[in-house]
Amino acid sequence: MRIPFFAFLALSVHLLAQPKINLDEIRLRFPDASAVSITDEVLHLDVVNNQLTAVREHVIQHIILDDKALGYAERSVTYIPGFFELASFEAFTYVPNGKSYKKLKVEKWEDKNRISDMFFFDDVKYRHFVFPGVQKGAILELRYTYNHLDPNIQFPFHFQESTPILKGHFTINYSDKVRPSTQFFGDTIPILHSKTTKGKTTSLKWEVNNVKEWKSFANAPSHSYHLPHIFPIVKEFKTENNGWLAGLNSAKQLYKHNFAFLKERLKDCEEFVS
Repeated sequence: MRIPFFAFLALSVHLLAQPKINLDEIRLRFPDASAVSITDEVLHLDVVNNQLTAVREHVIQHIILDDKALGYAERSVTYIPGFFELASFEAFTYVPNGKSYKKLKVEKWEDKNRISDMFFFDDVKYRHFVFPGVQKGAILELRYTYNHLDPNIQFPFHFQESTPILKGHFTINYSDKVRPSTQFFGDTIPILHSKTTKGKTTSLKWEVNNVKEWKSFANAPSHSYHLPHIFPIVKEFKTENNGWLAGLNSAKQLYKHNFAFLKERLKDCEEFVS
């Protein structure tokens, strides 16, 4: 059986030490692309000390095909203190060096507040950094982990992006104390799905291969209307004291959950008015 050219770029927990790629073959598949991506996200759900926990691992690689993609050198990772924190962060450039690669680590970054035309100030922050040594044939690798302090609030995984995706994985690992569910939105594309159970842990996995880039159009709906994506939901989870507790399965439950953040602020407003 012929091994795909990206087989050596497998993500998950494996470190990319000596990558092997065929730029000519990638260009045949995506002749108009300046870069292609490989994405891997794993969401871990469990109940620890009677508390629902959620940790999400991200590994993203960009393969630079020509000089038009040098803008990929400047990147950022968004996070929100108090909701999902940046628990770990690493970034590397694999620079072509003859028949092998030289690994350059990102040593410097800057954490900044988001500035938006829509808000005077909010809590969103981003970690800004620059990949070193970016050039044609280089591989940019970004690894980071979110610790969800409010595990009921999740965000989607997109199976299509503005850059072609060679391979994309999304996995949910959950213990027997958690019952997750998922919803799909956007356009339909071929997605492989599998389910495995080992001991008390079950893994749900979705995979896409060779997905062309998504192109936006003027006066079109939001990108989330078209982009194929999956939204993970915690349906319920089990605690020792209270048994199975419901997650956010309806608009009513979501309203109740979000209203809890306003209670203290409303008290402050009442005291101010009085």
